[in-house]
Amino acid sequence: MTRLGSLVRFQYRPERHGFFLLLALTGLLASCGQSPAVNTSKRAELFSLSYGSFEDEINLFTLPGRSDVNTHITMRDGFFYISNGAQKKVMHLNSYGDLLAVYYNPENNPRPAFATDPEGEDGYPGGELSTQKAIPYPFENPGALAADSDKNIYVVDTLPPERIDRDAAGNLRLSQVVLRFSGEGVFMDYLGQRGPGGMPFPWIQNIYTTKNNELVVVCRTNTGMNVYWFSSNGFLLYMLPIEKAALPNLTGSPGSVYLSLEQIVPDTTLRRLYLKIDYYTSVIDPASKVQSGIEYAGAYLCPMDVPTGDFLAPIAVPPFESAGDGNGSPRPITYDLLGLTDSGWFFFSAADSGGYSLQMLHPRDQTVLKRHLDVDTAALAYYSFALSEQGILSALLAEKDGAKIVWWRTDNVIDALLKK
Repeated sequence: MTRLGSLVRFQYRPERHGFFLLLALTGLLASCGQSPAVNTSKRAELFSLSYGSFEDEINLFTLPGRSDVNTHITMRDGFFYISNGAQKKVMHLNSYGDLLAVYYNPENNPRPAFATDPEGEDGYPGGELSTQKAIPYPFENPGALAADSDKNIYVVDTLPPERIDRDAAGNLRLSQVVLRFSGEGVFMDYLGQRGPGGMPFPWIQNIYTTKNNELVVVCRTNTGMNVYWFSSNGFLLYMLPIEKAALPNLTGSPGSVYLSLEQIVPDTTLRRLYLKIDYYTSVIDPASKVQSGIEYAGAYLCPMDVPTGDFLAPIAVPPFESAGDGNGSPRPITYDLLGLTDSGWFFFSAADSGGYSLQMLHPRDQTVLKRHLDVDTAALAYYSFALSEQGILSALLAEKDGAKIVWWRTDNVIDALLKK
């Protein structure tokens, strides 16, 4: 029987701060010195999806002028999973674009052409002879999703208005749950804060599965983030409330410091979290002696041991040098954290003039690899990136006439480095 884990509180040990800061700054200087020339990573276009409401299409008709698009992609073992909030469905496809299964709300989708036997003895429409599965489910607004090694699918969904709860103490709207479907396409249950059937979550930023098929749910709150770590059978092991006010100042600046807790990702093999924190310091006008703004001071990955809640040594993240102001002077800005691979590489991205700059960082020896991803951002209406555990970077690139599913075999870049 799985035992309910202990509630872990965020802890920071000030006595380690000086050592952490020295280590992080040393790593930053070393990594900048090791950065190689930037090469373009070759993109492979796998397949395209048309816009529409049929089972093999996605609904992005309302893209122009809208900012609430809720379409996500993830890839596991060469299979793609795409959620389409506007159409209230989830698609499961292979790398050739063949539709293997569609999970759909019958009220918002036409009946799939291959769903010929709604009373199939195998428990889902399509009949036992069908090579494609059509699984009806009353989705409200499916969003972030993940898959584990057993091909179980986890989908974030929003509850209907009458089921939404509220956390008065934290002033939080509790409106989301995580749905679980088996690899055979059978709905298993939904997870809330305490496990199967539990109280809904606050807004979920993302979900992840680990090597042990454990589920990690990262939620935004008004004061930071909450992280829920579940066992493979859905029972809550750890709940970690992470308050921004308790995060350490790693800039070394004696003045005003502002921080932004951007993302949290779990380790794939250890029970460990990585908090990406961006730091900004105040800018004082020399004439008036008053604050005139803030400037970027650096970014760090702060590892946290989940069972104890303790920080480990922080990892400095080299900044992206943007084109800067009108005079062409480069200025450092922060990368977005895409995720972490099984082999310990962190992937970061930042938009640039020709697509995206990709930075891969390994903290063991502060090795930094940089690649460029050619993407016509001017033609993009929407995009969603996904990083696999092996280091393959996939994307859904939505343009005017359809959505392209592409990937970059960045895992080969890492493999080539390890063989040297």
